[in-house]
Amino acid sequence: MERQAGGRHVFPFTPGTRLRHQESVDIFAPATPDQVVTVAEQRRAIFAFHGLRDPGGLPDTGREPA
Repeated sequence: MERQAGGRHVFPFTPGTRLRHQESVDIFAPATPDQVVTVAEQRRAIFAFHGLRDPGGLPDTGREPA
């Protein structure tokens, strides 16, 4: 995360290799529908990233974001 940008920009990386990309991404920039996932999908990704088993909690409704 870039501190000088007030925490708005992060450096994405490839999860399998953790190779960091040089370009930063504004986390509050508008996103297209194909770039958005459900909260449940985000939760699964975070647990998988940290190598943890998801104890459950949030059902995946399958709804499209508003």
